[in-house]
Amino acid sequence: VGLFVAVGALGYGLFNNSKSLWYFQKSAYAANTTGDLVASEDFINKAIATVPYDVYYRAQSELAVAKINTLLSQDLSKANKEEVQKFFTDELTKAITAGLNAQKADDSNYLNWIALGRAYEIAVPPQTEVSGAYEGAVLAYTKALERNPQNPAISLLFARLEAAKNNLKKAKEYAILAIN
Repeated sequence: VGLFVAVGALGYGLFNNSKSLWYFQKSAYAANTTGDLVASEDFINKAIATVPYDVYYRAQSELAVAKINTLLSQDLSKANKEEVQKFFTDELTKAITAGLNAQKADDSNYLNWIALGRAYEIAVPPQTEVSGAYEGAVLAYTKALERNPQNPAISLLFARLEAAKNNLKKAKEYAILAIN
């Protein structure tokens, strides 16, 4: 009886892992092949509901950032400002929440801290500036650097963050640090 219960539990766990991976793959396909970010988001939400892995939360955060970038790349002069603001706020909240969930799922993985930093970073430039976003991005990137101090890409993230803040001198220092 014990063996039967153990095999059943193992089978159920494997089924859920396979199901969540299938949803994750469908999400990646929708985003990368068809460019359908809405369908991709739906699939990633199903993957998280099945098994909440940190990589799924990172993907969820990146999808929200991609949706914001798509919005910002358009001509917004004719758009309804209230709708644009609501969309931006909703997607920024999704990105930060997913980044925080990834970080909580595995605090030791520097990629989770980078996802959180990228979520905050989208709200740093003057046209999208949100109070506290710069500080949140600096903290997240610092935590990522603590977990992976030899990775030059993190210095480039700092350089991009400082450039977004219009601190070009500091951005140049970080870029040189990454090159070195």
